[in-house]
Amino acid sequence: MASSITSGLQWPELAFAAFAVGVVYTFAIGAVVIGGLVTGPDLPLPARPALTILIIPPATGGLAWLAAHRGAVAAVGYGFAGLLAFTTLIVVCLLPYLRQPSFHMGFWIFALPIAAGSNFAIRWFHGADAPAWRPLTWVVRGAATLSFVALGTATLFHAFRRSRRQGPLSPLRSRPCARRRGSSRRPGSPWWPGPG
Repeated sequence: MASSITSGLQWPELAFAAFAVGVVYTFAIGAVVIGGLVTGPDLPLPARPALTILIIPPATGGLAWLAAHRGAVAAVGYGFAGLLAFTTLIVVCLLPYLRQPSFHMGFWIFALPIAAGSNFAIRWFHGADAPAWRPLTWVVRGAATLSFVALGTATLFHAFRRSRRQGPLSPLRSRPCARRRGSSRRPGSPWWPGPG
């Protein structure tokens, strides 16, 4: 992301420096993460959707490369496209493992790979002059938009169900200083409950 921003600001030296830092740390941290997944215990069920972040490094790296080269794809751009396709295939194969019993706010982790992957795919279609790149662009844009609409709708439905399940607060629950057993409040206090 820093490389893309500095490319837009016409600072090519900083853009390439940020790109190099991103590549090195992506390989280093990616090796640790993948090694932990292979050799470590299973992730907790609510944390499994986070595995979709595997899509983000090739997508953001490809965006940075395209920004630094004025949208020209070239060999490195094709390499990032291949990495993105490969990691997306991995995530698709992991979908049964990522399945959750119900919706929760952790599902918003899907927004990051969807945004980065669709952004890079659209720019790559245009830069590579892919056949029928305009229809492909609209397909990717429509799929990303529907995904965000589905996330937003599910979030609103989830919030509505939680509010219905909890119900309105009773007068006793809504009192901030209700007397507890063993309280030292004296009679005559406005919160003294009185006899009985």
